[in-house]
Amino acid sequence: MPELTAEAWDDFLSRHPEAHLLQTAGWGELKAAFGWDVARLTLGDCGAQVLFRRLPLGLTMAYLPKGPVGDPTPEFWDALDRLCRTRRAAFLK
Repeated sequence: MPELTAEAWDDFLSRHPEAHLLQTAGWGELKAAFGWDVARLTLGDCGAQVLFRRLPLGLTMAYLPKGPVGDPTPEFWDALDRLCRTRRAAFLK
């Protein structure tokens, strides 16, 4: 599943008024300025902006603040798991 641009992500969020500020592209860009890597994905009517922070030994931690947006399905969790594994996340918070 391809990751979304900031513009595509904000378009997705515009259809989800319940989305939290910490899931906006602006928040992700702010965190990126402080060393976090940002990934955004959607599957159907569910999506998430995931922040990754580097850890020792080539691992990362994955952080999903106030997400996901929408009603997650098992397929969504599988896609998120694949993303975290690709990014070598030791855990998802």
